[in-house]
Amino acid sequence: MKKPVIGITISKKADKVEGFKNFVPSAYVIAVKNAGGIPLLIPNEFPLDDVSALCAELAGVLLSGGGDLHPSHYHQARRVETSNICAERDELEIKLASLAVDMNLPILGICRGHQLINVALGGTLYQHLPADHPSSIAHNTPDSISKDHIAHQVEIVKNTALHNILGVAHLDVNSRHHQAVNEPAPGLLVTACASDGLIEAFELPGHHFCVGVQWHPENFRAILEHRNIFESFISAAIE
Repeated sequence: MKKPVIGITISKKADKVEGFKNFVPSAYVIAVKNAGGIPLLIPNEFPLDDVSALCAELAGVLLSGGGDLHPSHYHQARRVETSNICAERDELEIKLASLAVDMNLPILGICRGHQLINVALGGTLYQHLPADHPSSIAHNTPDSISKDHIAHQVEIVKNTALHNILGVAHLDVNSRHHQAVNEPAPGLLVTACASDGLIEAFELPGHHFCVGVQWHPENFRAILEHRNIFESFISAAIE
C-alpha cells in the first residue's frame, strides 16, 4: 500500500546567526510517521502561487502549533498580548486550509492549526484568554513544564466523528495556548469543550476529514485515544 504524503506546516522565528529559520517540534513528524504517513515539511517561504499544485500532490495537510495569527484575519485590531506573528505563515496556512477544504483533502489542525482553520473559514478568536475568557483552568501551561503534563479534561460531544475516533466521553489533555476559538466558522461543528465552556475541538461535517483540536495529541503518542487522532487522519489520507 502506498504511504500518503502529509504536508506539515512549520514555524518561523528570528535567529541571531541565520536571520530567520524554519523549525517544527519532532513530535509532529514522528506522530505522522508512526501512523503510516510520509511527513513533508512545508517552509513558510513556499510560493503562494504554487500552493494549489502542492495540494494536488499531498494526501493530507497537518497545520501545526506556533505563534499567534494576526487578528486582521478575523477583523480585529491587534492587542498588546498578541505576539509571535508571522505574516508569511498566516498567508500560507490560510491558503492551504481553504484549498484543503475546497478539494476535500484531509486536514488536521493542532493548537494554532485548530485556530487557523476556524479563521480561514470565517470564525473568530479570543486574543488573550485571561482577559477575554476568565477561567480557573490554566490553559497556558508554562514552557518549563513537561509537554505531556495533564492540564485539564475535555468533554467529547457524542455522535460526532471525534467521538468515534476517540471512543471516550472525556479525555485528559495538555494545554499550551493563550488564544482560542471564540465564534466558530459557519458550518463547523463543535465536538469538545473544557469545563469552562472553551471550545477544544471541532469538525466540518460532510468533509472527508477536517478536524481541529486545541490540545497537542502529538505529545501523547503512547496513549491510544490521542494516537487514534493521527491514525484516523492517515487512514483518511489513504482512502
